Amino acid sequence: MSYFALAGHTLTYLLVAAGVLYITVLIALFLRRSWRRALRIGYTRAQLRRVVKGALSCTLLPAAAVVIGFFSLVPMLGVPVSWWRLSIVGNTVYELMAAQMVIETTGAAGAAGASAETFVLALYVMTVGSLGGMVCAVALAPRVQRGTLNLRRRDPRAGALGAGAFMATIFLAMTVPLLLSLSVSLLTLLTSAALSAALSAALRRGGWHSRFPWLSEFAPVFCMLAAMASSLLWTELLS
Repeated sequence: MSYFALAGHTLTYLLVAAGVLYITVLIALFLRRSWRRALRIGYTRAQLRRVVKGALSCTLLPAAAVVIGFFSLVPMLGVPVSWWRLSIVGNTVYELMAAQMVIETTGAAGAAGASAETFVLALYVMTVGSLGGMVCAVALAPRVQRGTLNLRRRDPRAGALGAGAFMATIFLAMTVPLLLSLSVSLLTLLTSAALSAALSAALRRGGWHSRFPWLSEFAPVFCMLAAMASSLLWTELLS
């Protein structure tokens, strides 16, 4: 069986649907318990409805980024696995990088020429292979949080520097492989960064940040949409 034959197999669809259904039921149960608990401690139904409406309004547009990520993953992982990873836990850049590394390691020329075993190995790397980080986060996160809070109490500047260094480390881990070669992915990343910087400067100088605070929340989505559109131009120029 080939890579994409398993990626789009009926069994794969059924397994993913079962997983998504389980998580959906779990979310519904927690939402029901949270709603009842809020009513018991004094919140009114009108207040809770306003909270729900506000959450929906702040979620719908940023969710466009997830949709874009879905269409980016489908050519590499197929519909069901892309649906599963972005519905439950996953990151578009990580999934693409993991799948590409597995395909290259097995010696296949690409996903189209890979076997079903390569697809299973890619799923193993994305799921079981990432459990170590989750387990370590549960075990070490409280201690790290306490250390961070103590550092911020002693010196707020050092706390901010530590948080910035942590995010920079994650960013470099994801982007260094792209920086090693001139590719469509690299040019798309640079386009997104330039658009983000330009939009951020426009929001600050134009005073839109204070008048329209929601623009700051949706700025990453706008930049992602524009960067994805630019990838078509880079693909045409480099082909």
